[in-house]
Amino acid sequence: FTAKSTTPQPALAADRAPGLPQGAAQLERILGARRQWEQVGKSVSERGHEFSEDEWNNVRTYLRKIYEIGGDMEYFGSSKAQKDELKTLAKTFRSAIRALDAPCKKKDVAAFLQQHDEASKLIARFFEIQLQSSDVPDEL
Repeated sequence: FTAKSTTPQPALAADRAPGLPQGAAQLERILGARRQWEQVGKSVSERGHEFSEDEWNNVRTYLRKIYEIGGDMEYFGSSKAQKDELKTLAKTFRSAIRALDAPCKKKDVAAFLQQHDEASKLIARFFEIQLQSSDVPDEL
């Protein structure tokens, strides 16, 4: 999405950079999806009331694409407990993304933004979990 366009841009690494090793590819897809997700929220917030039917359909198309990063979230985890937490998080994330289809169909900007915020928190939680298992000092 751009400020003037609601056409989803490729956010997944598989669309842009084939050949990344396992782990790096999943992380690249999640990072790309997070950037696009922020742009989607900004676009709907600023112009959602003006969106055409096609623009809302573009958002719905993007929801199907970002749904896929739930599987990428499950790839990570350095312990069984962390893997289980990420699996639960991924399931919750996918449910949150599915729930966003209804506000899109209804063109309900307020409901979309509220649920978008919830999904954003789940993406942020993924990165919090990753930081907890990182051995890189916080100062870096």
